[in-house]
Amino acid sequence: MKNPSSPGNLIALNRNTCRFHGEGKVNLNIDLGQMQLQAAGKVFHELAANIPYLNLTLIVEFPFLDKALQLAASDFDSLPGKGTISLGDPVIRKNIAELIGEEKTSKLYDEIVLYGQVRTLPAELAKTMVLGDVHLMWNNNTNSYQSFGLIGVRNINGREINKYVEGFIELYRKRTGDICDIFLKADDNTWYYFGYTREVMQAISSNRDFNNLLRVLKPEQRQVKPPRKGMPSYIYMVASDTKINQFLRHYEDVLEERKTGNPSE
Repeated sequence: MKNPSSPGNLIALNRNTCRFHGEGKVNLNIDLGQMQLQAAGKVFHELAANIPYLNLTLIVEFPFLDKALQLAASDFDSLPGKGTISLGDPVIRKNIAELIGEEKTSKLYDEIVLYGQVRTLPAELAKTMVLGDVHLMWNNNTNSYQSFGLIGVRNINGREINKYVEGFIELYRKRTGDICDIFLKADDNTWYYFGYTREVMQAISSNRDFNNLLRVLKPEQRQVKPPRKGMPSYIYMVASDTKINQFLRHYEDVLEERKTGNPSE
């Protein structure tokens, strides 16, 4: 409390405004099996309206074909996106410290000062993707967290990107199994979609090479056995046209809802 820039969990309630504020590591209470989410950042909750809002750095990890992820990283790295992420942003730095610890964060930022870039990415951040400055709002109608605004892509498959892109993330809580959709758009012609539902990861991109790499895999090459007893199985595949079209229609509906202010059912 004496040093707000230091990591650590904090919860506060303003008794006059009934506004809840929390910061530190965030448990989204989303169970995606072998798809793992780690989050740190800030949570705001207007208790009267009952609408939580979150601003997070999000580590996303799931089994996937390395060559396909390399293509995605190359696409996002080669395009300007919607601007660069400021590595000196104190909020992002604090979130990273929450996730990997102060000592490793200091070493990371020392490299940035000396070399202008990260030369050795800590193992904790060398995951499928690390997303920064992700804004999520809870939607009571869909029982899901929905992102809004630009999404910061810190790295993909361990490759530094540090750019903002258009996109949409939705995390559903469902009795039949939680769901995650991630859509990242580098420009009008370059996009990637990853959708996890009940032990199945479906992915598709505007990059045909990415899709073809997934199509030629045999089922046993796409299946990942549970790393330990009690965890669900996992398989990944290229998404069907129906799957991506359904998602894009839903995404358009969400954007239209925000323009009109009329929530969809």
